[in-house]
Amino acid sequence: MTLRDKYNKFDWVNEQRKLWDLRATLNELCAVMDPQDKNGLKNRYLTALHLSHLKRHLKKRVMTSLEIGCGIGRLMKMLFSVSNRVIGVDISPKMISVAQKKFPDVEFFIASGDDLPIEDSVVDLIITVWVLQHVLTDEALLAFMRECCRVTMGGSRAIIIEQVTFDSNLRSKEGSEYHIRREPSEYHNIFRNAGWKVLFSYPVRAHPCLGLRKPILLRLSKNSRMCWIASNIESIWARIHLKRSEYIDWCFVLEKNKE
Repeated sequence: MTLRDKYNKFDWVNEQRKLWDLRATLNELCAVMDPQDKNGLKNRYLTALHLSHLKRHLKKRVMTSLEIGCGIGRLMKMLFSVSNRVIGVDISPKMISVAQKKFPDVEFFIASGDDLPIEDSVVDLIITVWVLQHVLTDEALLAFMRECCRVTMGGSRAIIIEQVTFDSNLRSKEGSEYHIRREPSEYHNIFRNAGWKVLFSYPVRAHPCLGLRKPILLRLSKNSRMCWIASNIESIWARIHLKRSEYIDWCFVLEKNKE
């Protein structure tokens, strides 16, 4: 059975909603990242690493920002620092419930990325991290990115961090009901067909990673300057290990084509 057949035969959005509702009961970052990270060091470091790469592309304040797949709101504080209005969207009602308690000033919606309850051309910035891999077919991903295009203004940006692979064998083994890892070039083609221009595209972190020890992870997760340095080292490491990595965190910076 092909991925398209699987996607059409079952309501995978609803299946994923059930999964993320269940994950919402876990403690803090385990809900949206590695559920096996009991002491939280790895998840805190990865969050700091993601923030470091997101912030380097957020040089000016915007009116309205949108995070798709906002989960429990791990990136909301950063979005508030660069936006006058923040919108969060997630398919999981329980994730949204957790996030609303933390950030009552955010406008939250329970929705999928291909059907956003937002007016046309009102968003200046879109952020999404580890979300597109859960869109199982290229057709569905194209619809997702076109919907992002609809709600943004010409010249608006989207910053995406996604897990990618260069291993075709691994890619073919993926495609469960929960995620599929594409190659960066596949994302590029879909982004362009949806009306986006790719400004930047580069690796953030390779897995297996540097294997940092717990004391170092703890220090890095609390020090933004050291995390920024570590993120650059991780990026270099990822470039060296592109073809030998199980998967890679990859950053895409897009700009909506001006009409």
